[in-house]
Amino acid sequence: MPPDARVSAAPVGTGRWTGPALVVLAACGFAVQTTLARLSYELGANVITLLAVRGIVAVLALYVFFRLMGRSLRLPPRLRLVATGVGLITCIQAMGVLGAVDYIPVSLTVLIFYTYPIVVTLVTRFTEKAPLTPLKIGAAVAAFGGVALAVNVSLGTLDPRGVALAASAAAALAATSVIGARVLRGGDPLAIVWQMVLTSTTVFCLLVPFLGGLAFPSGTLGWTAFIGSSFGFVFGAMLFYSMLARIGAQRVAMVMNSEPILTIGLAVLILGETLTPVQILGGALVIAAIVVVRLRG
Repeated sequence: MPPDARVSAAPVGTGRWTGPALVVLAACGFAVQTTLARLSYELGANVITLLAVRGIVAVLALYVFFRLMGRSLRLPPRLRLVATGVGLITCIQAMGVLGAVDYIPVSLTVLIFYTYPIVVTLVTRFTEKAPLTPLKIGAAVAAFGGVALAVNVSLGTLDPRGVALAASAAAALAATSVIGARVLRGGDPLAIVWQMVLTSTTVFCLLVPFLGGLAFPSGTLGWTAFIGSSFGFVFGAMLFYSMLARIGAQRVAMVMNSEPILTIGLAVLILGETLTPVQILGGALVIAAIVVVRLRG
């Protein structure tokens, strides 16, 4: 990592509230991605096309950024190999979530997927020597309960395939968070993210012919949603992985509980979905858990 990059990156996300605030912005990016993705699907796009295109956009955007900043994307061979492995894990995460919704309700998929902050909280007790206090355990459980209320999940008919896919996605994101938090400290975080996204994008592009081929949306609204979803992913991923290196996997995972709340809010505004008092209560519970951890943790 060039000395100038190391110095300029150091202050970012180091304040008590700056890091969590940037993670919330990352969650906003992912929420925009998810909401606009659904809209683009309704207007003719398919999942694998969006995954491939958003990856290409991310790879090109980061490449241009590094060229303009005069920074190098080159990584030591070992670090490049590890980043490639993490990139493959992110493929499991993306395909697990998108595959699960074919078998179980979206709300249940989100609920299972967001067990990952609890897993991260437990694992980082050993990987990062992060103290596992009753406050953190209580906050993680409260945040998970808030997500459960917010998605208003129904446990009507469960398909084991959907549950397994959603659980594999949660495990993949937990692994990405824990491994990424350690790996990203070994070099320029965005250069490592570039290698990860390049890997996952290559996989998605190779899968296009086997998963329905290319399918793009129709009309101005469809293309706006498609492009907006892609850039939401780029924005969210850059901040998410940068903050893993700055404030650690445990804190990032806790604050990322805000993502489903933000997604629900955008669904109300953009897709016309309704928000019940129970969902509002769930959102408030998640926000309260995050604030308590930051004030007392």
